Amino acid sequence: MRIHLTAHTVGSFLAAGVLAASSLGLASGAQNSTQSAAWVRVAPQAASSTVATDFKSIFHNQDASLLNGGWSQCGAPITWSMDSRELSPTQGALAVKQLTWAFSSWTAASGLTFKYDGETAVNYSDANYALTPVDGSPVRDRHIYLTFLKIGEAAMLTPSIFGFAAPSKVNIATKEIVAGNAVFRTDHVQADAVKSPNKIKSLYLHELGHIMGLSHADLTANIMYPIVTSRTSLGAGDQQGVAQMTKSCPVPA
Repeated sequence: MRIHLTAHTVGSFLAAGVLAASSLGLASGAQNSTQSAAWVRVAPQAASSTVATDFKSIFHNQDASLLNGGWSQCGAPITWSMDSRELSPTQGALAVKQLTWAFSSWTAASGLTFKYDGETAVNYSDANYALTPVDGSPVRDRHIYLTFLKIGEAAMLTPSIFGFAAPSKVNIATKEIVAGNAVFRTDHVQADAVKSPNKIKSLYLHELGHIMGLSHADLTANIMYPIVTSRTSLGAGDQQGVAQMTKSCPVPA
């Protein structure tokens, strides 16, 4: 895995970024990761925290130097693109609509702004969980790449795992996330985008939360709880967490 002087790549952080369909002890396909295996909780665990304090940085058990790293409100809007080659045109259009809604939910909690930048064909690598443009262009800063893959096209995707996501590049000096990736399971989106739209919206909210810098929550009241639900709103912990991790712009003197 290539490490830049000022940035880590996604392989460092992905263990926190999977969403499971149901009770599961260990995410199949993650056991061979060079990091700790991806996991999800079987049931809500006893916790002294309230819903509002139920959040963790995605870096909390990965890299202490990046603890509470997040995106910056400074600069141009964060752009995002989608590779919908495995979806029909109708399914792709619906995915854009639902993802735009999910991004707007995180905007309300973080103050970050997001702009859809159209289709970008990407390649996926199990070696570092990375999405990279098919045309060979470099991964863009302040950009999020999204794609849809079938079971078998990514080791992380199993019958019980609907998606995974993480920051893909982070500025070490400022703890600023500057790029991110998310992968969604094609058949799940195709089956439920219309039939059970709240499940898909919940999936999108959850995976984007990992890109925002959040790890899994302990309580079902938060969208970052690691078992899929039909929840379509951020919990108090989700909101508090992303607000704490987002980097504000300096106030002019």
